[in-house]
Amino acid sequence: MLPAMRADLRLFKGSGEADGSPMWMLFDPVRNRYFHLHVRGLRVLRHWRTGATPEEIAESASDHGVEVDAEDVTGVARFLVSNGLTEARTSADSARLEEQWSQNRTHWYQWLLHRYLFIRVPLVRPDPFLARNLNRVRFIGSRLFAKLTLLLGLIGIILALRQWDAFTGTFMRFLNWEGVAWFALALIGVKTAHELGHAFVARHFGCRVPSMGVAFLVLFPVLYTDATDTWRIANPRDRLQVALAGVKTELAIALLALALTACSTGPNPRDRYARMLKPTANPSKVVAAELGFARMAQDEGQWLSLIHI
Repeated sequence: MLPAMRADLRLFKGSGEADGSPMWMLFDPVRNRYFHLHVRGLRVLRHWRTGATPEEIAESASDHGVEVDAEDVTGVARFLVSNGLTEARTSADSARLEEQWSQNRTHWYQWLLHRYLFIRVPLVRPDPFLARNLNRVRFIGSRLFAKLTLLLGLIGIILALRQWDAFTGTFMRFLNWEGVAWFALALIGVKTAHELGHAFVARHFGCRVPSMGVAFLVLFPVLYTDATDTWRIANPRDRLQVALAGVKTELAIALLALALTACSTGPNPRDRYARMLKPTANPSKVVAAELGFARMAQDEGQWLSLIHI
């Protein structure tokens, strides 16, 4: 007998397989997880009836011209049950859920041993903030802002090259505790902007951002944004825009900081803005952006490997 599916599950059309075949996403709002569904699984769910047998579902599907067999239906039922996507209406269902919970329960040291490569610590729930301020930051994502940023960055590069000795000489001021403190503040600010870039672009495409916080990659702390909801974006190019938003934000900050720093650098630099902006104008930010791009592709679902341009 087939179990009852949970009523809160949602179905979204996915971006498709690499071979062009369609794919659908089954969303579990309780755990904020997405499950891939191929065409055959979708066909089974369309004819799903609680209490029916796999043979009855296969026969009903065949009557509508859908080629599935009882084995396909059994496989889908096993998938739903093992992932907690069915309702517990009987004592047997409750016992099964309790057994699954007992099997998945681990001690804290076992949990840490299996998850130390990537541990998330949510700190804020940014969705209301993103919704309120989305219209205020749309200009930052416009082509006009991108062109202005590139123009100012080019001006900054030219000015920095013209006074290269004065520009690079100010870096020596950071070889002290005050300089380290300024660099740390700049790094935290840039990485926060990086994650907000992901979050705002995801919100632009109608996705929820349930949490932001600190993640530990092999116990090394980094900021993260929960962009799981972007799996519901059917267009892979739009999903790519979310993935690239953080890197674009860092590069924009680096170019603007370079322009402001170059303009405030001279034979006798007395403007403290130069000292404040110097860490973000460091050429190492380009390397950091590339490393961030690689981390993004790994930590955020490896979306870039799914996109064929």
